[in-house]
Amino acid sequence: MASSRGPSISLVIVSYNGKKYLGPCLESLFQQSYPMDEVELILVDNGSRDGTVEWVRTSYPQVRLVEMGGNLGFAAGCNEGARLSRGHYIGFLNQDTVLHREWLEALVECLERDEKRWICHSSTFMPWTPEFPKRDLQGRPSRIWY
Repeated sequence: MASSRGPSISLVIVSYNGKKYLGPCLESLFQQSYPMDEVELILVDNGSRDGTVEWVRTSYPQVRLVEMGGNLGFAAGCNEGARLSRGHYIGFLNQDTVLHREWLEALVECLERDEKRWICHSSTFMPWTPEFPKRDLQGRPSRIWY
């Protein structure tokens, strides 16, 4: 553990022309039950032309902003964010993600519960779809927890 309050985690958000999405995303991060002084937020911008960079720089100075200079894609953005991260754990988010208040706390707790766990993923809900599909979780792989 990085401190008595929990391990440090770096969260990487890859963005491209995401100004209209990033407000709800970042606000949901700052409302997490997990202590935010243990979280490093990295926003990797893929050459946005909608004012994203300026808006993040002004509105969220605590976010580490990385400008790629062009749209190199989500994977390249994730790789660059991971390369620059300083956290014990690394998480990746899309720019339009809105998180439950206890999302980060639950994921870190899941990882900390068993030292053999090295990857964790949360359930994803898309509220714009008419119904949430129900699925059988009996066949899930034995090394993935959520």
